[in-house]
Amino acid sequence: MASDPHQPPAAYPPTAPPPPAWARYEPGMPPYTPEPATNVLAIVALATSFVAGLVGIICGHIALAQIKRTGEKGRGLALAGTIIGYAQVGFVFLWTVGAVVTIVISSVSHSATSWSETTADAPAAVDCTTVENASLALSTALTDLAASSWADDPTTAHQAVVDATTAFEDSTSGVTDSTLSYRINSEQMDLAKLDSAFADYEAADDPQRDPLPVVNAITTTSRDLLEVNTSCG
Repeated sequence: MASDPHQPPAAYPPTAPPPPAWARYEPGMPPYTPEPATNVLAIVALATSFVAGLVGIICGHIALAQIKRTGEKGRGLALAGTIIGYAQVGFVFLWTVGAVVTIVISSVSHSATSWSETTADAPAAVDCTTVENASLALSTALTDLAASSWADDPTTAHQAVVDATTAFEDSTSGVTDSTLSYRINSEQMDLAKLDSAFADYEAADDPQRDPLPVVNAITTTSRDLLEVNTSCG
């Protein structure tokens, strides 16, 4: 059927818009390839390496292998995570070794100190027993001397002092404790003064004998003997 010359011509179909410049392909241009994504394990390796070094090391090595195979981005992240992971594991290892060594040294030091204290306490206990026995014997001798009629028989009393002094010195000769040795030496000096007081009293003529120095010497010797026993108490 012939077309009507008075009828307007049919509209031409609309044409598609031209493609954007980046999508146009012209002869001689390389084909478009999308930018590679960042490897997920590389990000995980870096994020976990600070708190869980072993996880960072494992994820870092896996990420490096995947990146080499797929060409993804993130190799620097994977390397950083691996290196930090190794550093974190090394720090934890060194800290653990240091803590163990500290505990062992502290334990050995404590044991050595306890052993030294035990060893040091043994002679002190023996010394105290020795001093207590010697002090008891000397105290008995001084009590008997004070209660006796030493003023009427100074020679016998003087000999009793000499015998008591010799017995005390012989009994305490093996004491090694420094504090006890100091007290024993002080007591021996008191006994020497008592011996001297008796010697002077015995040598004086009967009307001129003064018993007061002997009484004072007995009192001083008895008082200092209590300090010897207090050193063990």
